[in-house]
Amino acid sequence: MWFLLRLFVFTLSLLCVYAGLLEDHGYTVEEYTNGVYYVKSRHYAGGNAPMNKVKINTDTKVMTVYLAYNGLEEAHEDKLRLSQVLGALCTKEDLDPDDLEWVVIDDVENLETKDAMKKYRQKHGLRFKDEIRIDPSKEEDWAIFSSTPFYKAVYYMLPKKGIDQIIVKNSGGNQDMYFSVA
Repeated sequence: MWFLLRLFVFTLSLLCVYAGLLEDHGYTVEEYTNGVYYVKSRHYAGGNAPMNKVKINTDTKVMTVYLAYNGLEEAHEDKLRLSQVLGALCTKEDLDPDDLEWVVIDDVENLETKDAMKKYRQKHGLRFKDEIRIDPSKEEDWAIFSSTPFYKAVYYMLPKKGIDQIIVKNSGGNQDMYFSVA
């Protein structure tokens, strides 16, 4: 009984810590319908443009990241990593990040990640439109992607689980990256 009570208090304290994490660090969060969030920082574009746009579907347990310009945010004492921002947004939806099934990066623009995609395609003789699908059992291929910023952000957002599959799909000229959470 005491164990359950201590576990409840610990979990509650974590939720309180994350509930206002973004605001406590100077970020502005605009919440729209259907789990869409815009996160702004006065250290990115003077606070005039969203640094992050994220949608969290609590029914399907899918997080979609549309904008992630955290790398362009100026350094400051209260700066949060992308993984912390994403985790805090999950908390706003009363969703444990470990309960997510997929994290989707819509239209990858990050050069390091695009280079990883290109390297993988060249290694395997794939065209730009060909789908990439890998899992950790393909260690050499997994290593190509596990050092990218989006992989790291999703990995560090998950307190207990990990990523068990990476899929890259081309949709209308955009490269979308899917991380399966397991």
